Amino acid sequence: MDTPEVTEPILHVDMDCFFVSVERVLHPELIGLPVVVGRDGGRSVVSAASYEARAYGVHSAMPMSTAKRLCPDLRIVHTPGDYYQRASRAVMRILESFTPLVEAVSIDEAYLDVRGAVNLFGPPATIAAQIRTTIARELTLPASVGIAPTKQLAKLASNLAKPNGVYHIEHTAITEILNPLPIGQLHGVGAKTVEKLERHAIHTCADVLALPPDLLDRLIGHHSAAHLRTSAMGIDERPVVVHQPRKQISAERTFDRDLSDVEQMYTELLRLAEHVATRARKAHSCGQVVTLKVRTSSFTTTTRNRTLPTPVDDATSLYEAARLLLDHMHIQRVAVRLLGISLSTLYPREGARQLSLDGKEKWQDIDRVIDGIRNKYHGSVVTRGALIDPT
Repeated sequence: MDTPEVTEPILHVDMDCFFVSVERVLHPELIGLPVVVGRDGGRSVVSAASYEARAYGVHSAMPMSTAKRLCPDLRIVHTPGDYYQRASRAVMRILESFTPLVEAVSIDEAYLDVRGAVNLFGPPATIAAQIRTTIARELTLPASVGIAPTKQLAKLASNLAKPNGVYHIEHTAITEILNPLPIGQLHGVGAKTVEKLERHAIHTCADVLALPPDLLDRLIGHHSAAHLRTSAMGIDERPVVVHQPRKQISAERTFDRDLSDVEQMYTELLRLAEHVATRARKAHSCGQVVTLKVRTSSFTTTTRNRTLPTPVDDATSLYEAARLLLDHMHIQRVAVRLLGISLSTLYPREGARQLSLDGKEKWQDIDRVIDGIRNKYHGSVVTRGALIDPT
């Protein structure tokens, strides 16, 4: 059977208020209430907010203290463990049951190319409806789906579909939909660009296309102008990429009280190195570039990186590299608000181990034994002595 021509083959599936929705599966009594996911107290911030909380002006990345002030009846929840990740994997398995061409771009969203699936499941609109129905039936989670000719337009369509709906941008309606659209709703257009253009009375995609190209180049630079013009026309040649390789693995922590003692900083670096190394091993990856992030009490953020001789996935190697970077920053007598470690230039673990000739395999082997014990007993039953609180 010949595959029919599909003019809008790209779907963007976006899970609505994913973290909140997962919490509501676990705690149905939260349905209809203003809810945020995060930790209460200290300098914690909002990870995700329900639509009811957003009505009070609460949004993600907002300090929790501000969110509580805006919404006195706010419910703050956070389920420990990997429940969110497991829910995400369940969603992705459902998407892959419709097409193998699934590009997960975050824990709660993915692009699909369904042109090869229409003979089996029907046109894209039918597939979108089936995806939403399946996710709701099997996982009790809401999802919005955008249908369009390109990835950029599909993401725009899923935003227009929220909450919990489907929006279809047909190829014949691209100009009609984009012309009046505010430029800030285009993917990849930041607030500073919007602010700069609005000072020159450029508000919509139609305004961008009516502007002489050389003038737009002078306003925001040639590269940004070229991206904005093609976006305003709905042009996006990016394909759906399956299993896009991860770029880095990272962990960071904002402290309730600023750290000024270097030994305390070393302890926190070791804790972060443990987190990053464990996640790297779970991803079957090793990395060769270690980056240290330091934010002081004055909100000045500094990053430094070091390329290791061979890729690693053990906490000891990460910690040693991060500690060396911290020492080179000469931050004695400086109050530190945040520390972070990231591991990048990633390789598959087995290939990376073949490159290692420096004897550090013993640390990697020890960490894997610890992983096995933790997996068996479902928790951090084994930890380093340096991370045990003596009090």
